[in-house]
Amino acid sequence: MGPYHAYQIPVFMMAGALDGFLLFNFRFSRNAPVRVFMGDSGSLFLGLFVVWLLLVNSQGLDRSFPPAVALWILTIPLFETVGVMIRRIARGRSPFSADRLHTNHLLMESGYSVIETVLILVLTSAVFALVGLSTWNAGVSERMLFYTFLGLFFGYLVLMEIKQHDS
Repeated sequence: MGPYHAYQIPVFMMAGALDGFLLFNFRFSRNAPVRVFMGDSGSLFLGLFVVWLLLVNSQGLDRSFPPAVALWILTIPLFETVGVMIRRIARGRSPFSADRLHTNHLLMESGYSVIETVLILVLTSAVFALVGLSTWNAGVSERMLFYTFLGLFFGYLVLMEIKQHDS
């Protein structure tokens, strides 16, 4: 297939599609309307694509990074998804029911704008990904990366529980 790996062409295609989506959706002002809606199907497909990409790159003899680093790359989505489901189940609700227990809702209720909330979450996600990649490159073991990730997740659960009782 030439100089590209088999998964790189779909990555370029997805990046192009997302560029168009983000161009029409990024709010350059506080009151700018959203012009294109991704919906559940689009976001589920995007999530599947990202997980597939991380699996392709974290498995096998020629892997780019270990599976523990993939957790760090997906820290915010994993914390949000699993954390919200745990909190819903703890309250006796379906893990798939709708509510406002997500971090983005808590940030906006705290006074952050949509743009500020997006930037906070994107930058936080980028920091976690960089921490995971750089600590692995520095020689930190996969086991330590995994257990540190679990410790952070427990801290996130405690912090979110405290924050929700304060609101």
